[in-house]
Amino acid sequence: MFLLIGIPVGISIAATAFFFGYMGFGPMLFNLLPSRIYGVVTNYTFMAIPLFVFMG
Repeated sequence: MFLLIGIPVGISIAATAFFFGYMGFGPMLFNLLPSRIYGVVTNYTFMAIPLFVFMG
C-alpha cells in the first residue's frame, strides 16, 4: 500500500516491519531492537566485508 502512494521502498519495508513487530511483541519490541542490532554488528563474518573492500 505504501508503494502505491509513492513512498520509497526502504521506508515502506521499515514501516511495515515496525508496525507488524509492534502488533506481535507490543511495546517490548523497542526493548529488543538494541540487543538485536548489537548481535548483528558484533558478528565476525560481517566484519570481513569492509576489510575486503578496503583492501581492494
